[in-house]
Amino acid sequence: MCLSLLSPATVSVEAATAIKISSAPKGFESLTEPQTTLVDVFYAGRAVVSTLATYTDDTITIANPLEVVSNIPKVKESDALVRSLTGELTSNTDFVCPEITQKVSAEVRRALLADCGRLSPKVAAVIFDESKFRLDVYVHPDYLHVYELGLTKFLPESDADESLMTSFSGAMSGTDETKNTYSLSNQSIVAVGEGRLRLKSDYTSTDQWIMDTFTGELDRNDQRFTVGAMRTRSMDTIGEFKMLGGRYTTTTDTRIDLGVGFGSQLVVFLPRDAQVDILKDGRLIATKFYQAGKTTLFTEALPDGAYDVTLRIKEAGGVTREETRFYVKTATLPPADQPLYFLESGVLLSEDSPPYPELNKVGLIHGGAFWRLTENLGAGGDILAGENVIVGEARGLYLGRDMKLNFAGVVSSDLDLGVTLGATGEIWDTTYSLSVRRNWSREKSSTNATFDPMNRSFTQARASLNYQWGELQMSLLGQSQTNDNADDTWSVGPSFAYPLFRNAQWGANMRAEATRSESESVAMARVQIRFNEPRWSASATSSITNNNSETSASSDNEGISGDGSANLAWHDLDLLPGDLTVGVGTTAEKRRRSLSGEIDYLSRWGKYSFDGENNWGGTTRSTRWGGNIATSVLTDGGVVAFGGRERQDSGIVVSLDGSSRNAEFNVMVNGASKGIVKVGDRIPVLLSPYNTYVVRLEPTGGDFVSYDAENRDITLYPGNIVGITWSINPIVAVFGRVIRKDGTPVTFARVDGAGKGTFTDDLGYFQAELNKPGTFTVRPTDADACEIVVAALPPDQDFADLKDLICTDILLEAKKDKSDKDENTITANAGEDGKQKEFDWSPVISAYKSNIESKNKSKKSAPEKAVASVSTEDKEDSKPVQVAAAIALPDQVAPVQSDTDVVKSEPATTTSETEATTSIVATAGKTVGTNNQTSTPKIVEAEIEVARVEPVETGPIVASIPVPEVAVAAPAQPTEIANSAEVSSAVEEIATLEPSVPERSQPTNLLAGIPGVASESPGLVGSPPAYRVQLVALRRPDRLLAAWRDVAGKASGRLDNFSAYMARADLGDRGTFFRLQTGDAPDRKTASELCEDLRNKGLTCRVVKAATVATNTSGKSFCTLAGPSSWAPSCSTQLVRSASLASSDAGAASGLSSRPPGPKTREKAKKELDVRLPDYRVQLGSHLTAQDAIEDWRRIEGLSEGFLSGLEPQVAEVDLKRRGIWFRLQVRVPEGRIAARNLCDNLADLSVSCLVVRKN
Repeated sequence: MCLSLLSPATVSVEAATAIKISSAPKGFESLTEPQTTLVDVFYAGRAVVSTLATYTDDTITIANPLEVVSNIPKVKESDALVRSLTGELTSNTDFVCPEITQKVSAEVRRALLADCGRLSPKVAAVIFDESKFRLDVYVHPDYLHVYELGLTKFLPESDADESLMTSFSGAMSGTDETKNTYSLSNQSIVAVGEGRLRLKSDYTSTDQWIMDTFTGELDRNDQRFTVGAMRTRSMDTIGEFKMLGGRYTTTTDTRIDLGVGFGSQLVVFLPRDAQVDILKDGRLIATKFYQAGKTTLFTEALPDGAYDVTLRIKEAGGVTREETRFYVKTATLPPADQPLYFLESGVLLSEDSPPYPELNKVGLIHGGAFWRLTENLGAGGDILAGENVIVGEARGLYLGRDMKLNFAGVVSSDLDLGVTLGATGEIWDTTYSLSVRRNWSREKSSTNATFDPMNRSFTQARASLNYQWGELQMSLLGQSQTNDNADDTWSVGPSFAYPLFRNAQWGANMRAEATRSESESVAMARVQIRFNEPRWSASATSSITNNNSETSASSDNEGISGDGSANLAWHDLDLLPGDLTVGVGTTAEKRRRSLSGEIDYLSRWGKYSFDGENNWGGTTRSTRWGGNIATSVLTDGGVVAFGGRERQDSGIVVSLDGSSRNAEFNVMVNGASKGIVKVGDRIPVLLSPYNTYVVRLEPTGGDFVSYDAENRDITLYPGNIVGITWSINPIVAVFGRVIRKDGTPVTFARVDGAGKGTFTDDLGYFQAELNKPGTFTVRPTDADACEIVVAALPPDQDFADLKDLICTDILLEAKKDKSDKDENTITANAGEDGKQKEFDWSPVISAYKSNIESKNKSKKSAPEKAVASVSTEDKEDSKPVQVAAAIALPDQVAPVQSDTDVVKSEPATTTSETEATTSIVATAGKTVGTNNQTSTPKIVEAEIEVARVEPVETGPIVASIPVPEVAVAAPAQPTEIANSAEVSSAVEEIATLEPSVPERSQPTNLLAGIPGVASESPGLVGSPPAYRVQLVALRRPDRLLAAWRDVAGKASGRLDNFSAYMARADLGDRGTFFRLQTGDAPDRKTASELCEDLRNKGLTCRVVKAATVATNTSGKSFCTLAGPSSWAPSCSTQLVRSASLASSDAGAASGLSSRPPGPKTREKAKKELDVRLPDYRVQLGSHLTAQDAIEDWRRIEGLSEGFLSGLEPQVAEVDLKRRGIWFRLQVRVPEGRIAARNLCDNLADLSVSCLVVRKN
């Protein structure tokens, strides 16, 4: 007996491996013949297309290779790929990855999948998995384009308008033996957006006022234009000059992608989606998910320099590999996609001619360029011409591993020569630097030339070595200066530094150094002890020096000497608004003693310092003093601020206003605190230009306040000053009860403007947090909206009892100026011919307001009225016309419409005469008109009372409005309907509405019942039910039939004998919903029993009253979706046909359909229903690049637990002007806002942030 033990992984893999045979068994020969079928084509692990293919045991032939290649992204040479995929291809079935059906360790899984699913073709190849009909295509990287990062390239436009910034810095000094000296420097910038004027000047005690430069500048993306009195650009071997002229240059100051642009590109080929880690010296620097293909890595986090990096690539499926690359990043080399050019020309100015520079009448032109030739090599040159000389310079820069080398050579038309060489780097743990500059200047025939850029010969050299052994730092420094007409100088010497002791408060270190020069030799050793704590710091130093001079016979400092010093400083910390430091010190030397003191103050008002010292020793005594000041004045035209902690060329001014007294906030800029500001105060924050800053407030304590916690993005250019204001108001917790004028409480109502989720309870009480008094709209579910007024909030209190607040009716206000056509006149559709007709709305509003006011005074309850009829014969005598309108202000959200909101007329006096009547209904921005034949009295009361309908569901309140002097009649209809009582009570809901809700002050389609506006449709027969069962409400009508089939299937035959209906509900700001209803029940009990049975089967439902269907509804507002009905029209064939499109299983599982109807179907449905459907989406984030958005989708999809299955992400590019271009990650939800909100709530439970947005 032989036993074979196999691991579970081995068993499962072997079970999944196909058994190959040399020939088919007898009778099964057809199985080995070529077979043609539809195969799924995958590229980089993603399905790209399905196509026909013919396969055998070891070959496969693609029917349409061009179709396959056209669906592969970033293909460079499609013809070559088509040729490579044409004809019989090797199936490579041996490379199909086995299915691992049992749990194994990660090591075993990697071993089993190490060599599968991988090919390295010369052009293209495939792997065919017959068991899944899956064809994976592989392409050589040389035939693919590189995925670009898609970063925003340039800085957005400035957020500033006109602004002024002027900075002052001054210094003064004096002694008791010499004359005092002082100087004051000023730099002023007047800016408008990206343009500016600069003025730099000085005022000194010797030369008085001197203007240094005065220029105008303008930035346009990567270009800069400059005119005025300026300094030229310097060369490596020649310095700068002052000139009056202009300059054009390209610049990288406005680039915001230089974190990547200044570095070399790291391009990798990923056969599958993968996470790529970038490591330097074994430390993780950056990590990111990338899409499969040939892609560029994001290297912004990598530091400057030239070094090796390790790329750790973790592919989907668990395969990990590493690559080593050489990477270069430096700001001294221009970006690869932007060479640097400049051209400047002008007239030379004198350097020493106060107060204004004088013209030297010497023309000057200077131009140059610099290119990045390779990842680590740059080259460029300059040409300078002026007077009778031309100078040309060539220069280059090379970056190697741990080495930087720059070189330049210059030659003039006078045959002057110059060479510059510089090198820095590290070798054998020793860092080095070398700089050599040599000029050869020939003698000139004329010695009085104004412009001579190479007028002397010299040699400069400097070199240093640094090495660290443990904590001992050693260095060697040497330098030399050789001049043709001056003495040579040189020096060389070592130095050592070693920390003796160090902890949080105490520290001691030792330093020794020696220097040998052309004139003396000096050796020194010093020991220093330091003490630091937050408020106090102190130091004591003792040193010994040996000085030997070779130029003097005797010197006071020659020989061995010792000295010591001690210093003590106090820091104010939080006692003052700024940072104050007061220090004293004393020094004892061989023949001198001194006592000194200093004060430094740094605050929002600027920098200030003062120090003084008294020296004595031997026969002399002296006192010296000095001071420095630096501050700024800045304004944006609306606010003026003084000071600033730092010297910068742009800034912001943060101001707080409001009624809070004790609140304080930290001003946070890019996450760093820039100072504390109180309400009623302002603080200037100086910032470097050419950047976009994120500014926000962070409370430090004080009152419980309300403020805008959102970030403010501010883009600054030189000279820009942007004022930012926050309103800070205290929050008061209030408690009160909302009642009507008769004392009845307003229950279960939303209070708008009092905070999200503020509702009254069953007794009318509510609680809210308010930051200011005002008027608040209260919206009950079963009555009209009304308003409450909170007149004032108690000062210095956190809580207020508002007691009973009377809620008054909201009245529509007509404009007083009748000539204001835009406000008082609307344009409505006038019939099927599409003509427009203007109607004056102000009489309707005025009449309605007067009627409401009179009824409030009489306090009488009125019978329910909705539609009054006017005889065509009696319209002269009966001026008012009944108009039903929903009471809704522009900022009001319309309540849910009830299925029972049917408008009925008053019982009419019996008459033998049949008159043509017109009824008009305006509900939540909609106008409804009906033309009916009915029996009406010849005289209609002028006094018409407001009616109210008590709905089962929440819905718009329909009231009658008397309109004096506005009588409208419809022409007599050709036929008379027998059952006039039923017909007169029917009201049509017109569906020709735009998806966005119009302003409530201008309702549309007013007086739709005038002649030529409304048309007749055939009447309906049969008696409608009293109650129905509502199953679901969707945004899309073409989804209702699929929903009905799903519900009917789950109901297990309970709904087999019932019809399905579509009921349209226009809910104002909430949009339009299409309700699925069934169960024609004669009473509520029957409908409730049906709903209870459905609930027992796991379905949701509710009982609603059945609405009466108008005779001319045409199936637009209510129709029969499935099953027979004698009283409701059938839904359009197009609606049923589009609804029959099957949804994906994933969409059904999440409650969302992932396969919306095609554009043609959607347009036909919209035309049939006369409605433009809103497009709701769930937004999951905003990103700087589309690639970031795609990667965020993969992350969220992994966390969503199936909520996003079957839904396709969409990346929308949005240009936010000054804030730049952003890419929004969104998921389209066809079913509408409620479904989108439910999806967002599910994601929020998984800590995935989202919001619901509406596209149209």
